[in-house]
Amino acid sequence: MHRIACASQDDTLTSSAEISLLDPLLLGLLITAGTIVVHGLTLRVIIAGVRRDLRLNLIGVKFSTDLMFMVVAVLFVFAAHLFEIGLWAMVFRLCGEFSSFAEAFFHSAGNYTTVGSGGPMMSMRWRLLAPLEGADGMLMFGVTTATTFAIIQRLIEKRYGESVDD
Repeated sequence: MHRIACASQDDTLTSSAEISLLDPLLLGLLITAGTIVVHGLTLRVIIAGVRRDLRLNLIGVKFSTDLMFMVVAVLFVFAAHLFEIGLWAMVFRLCGEFSSFAEAFFHSAGNYTTVGSGGPMMSMRWRLLAPLEGADGMLMFGVTTATTFAIIQRLIEKRYGESVDD
């Protein structure tokens, strides 16, 4: 039987059969789907605002209004990221991994941003959730970056009357 070292303080060995794969994978996919929905709804509100304000000539005409719009939009999507971190933290608490929401949130923020929490590792049963959350966070930050770039591109096109690609 193949054996791997466990991250416990007594340095005991744990069978690889004890590492859970299916439960955390399914749960991770479910919570990732939830964060995609939250992110999608958030971006829908921002994009609707961009379209409306461009049509009404409220943005794309003056730097200060464009800057203020971007500040509000970025803070709104940042709040969505914090909410998504909170969703993961709730899952960690429900799985019994942390004794407080604050501890779970800190651990979740480290995973989601791929920084790492530096705290205790999760149990072998749920350990796979950490890299799944990291992948989810990278995807959501990528979507945020792409959307932010697209909005800035529209503002430049509106303000200068030409495509950024020209």
